[in-house]
Amino acid sequence: MAVPKQLDGPLGGLYLQKGESTTLIEETTRVVNLTGATKTVDASESGCLFLFNKADGIAVTLPAIAPGLKFRFLFQTAASGGSTTITAATGDLLIGGLFMVDTDSSNAVTHVAPDVSDDLIMTFNGGTQGGLVGTYIEIEAIGKFGIDGRWLVTGLSRHTSNVATPFS
Repeated sequence: MAVPKQLDGPLGGLYLQKGESTTLIEETTRVVNLTGATKTVDASESGCLFLFNKADGIAVTLPAIAPGLKFRFLFQTAASGGSTTITAATGDLLIGGLFMVDTDSSNAVTHVAPDVSDDLIMTFNGGTQGGLVGTYIEIEAIGKFGIDGRWLVTGLSRHTSNVATPFS
């Protein structure tokens, strides 16, 4: 009988290996705790969940777009003493958008989106631009398809006061 064996692949996972055949039994998510001032994400970290745990801001730089890349970000510590940014490479524009939830009054929900002409950066300030605990963002490469690469952004950002777009 084959014994499940943990393989250290780009996404981790529990595999059943029998002879030359390998079958994925359970996919695991690698979690990366971010506490430093900067993080340059590597393509090999595709599938990771990055936890923001630094109140005075973290500058994250995405890798160049390649098919299949996907990253997730979760604020476990509010961006309160500085801004947290996620920046794409020149030409790798952001599309999609975020739902913004006002946490200090009515819990009103607003949708904000990049204009798809020049937006490469998301900035979360812990106030009007979001980035409170529970803010969750997914960023997925959607390929070239005859145009420059695009990062599809989806998620929910918790903010206070009058909402301001995090996209620039």
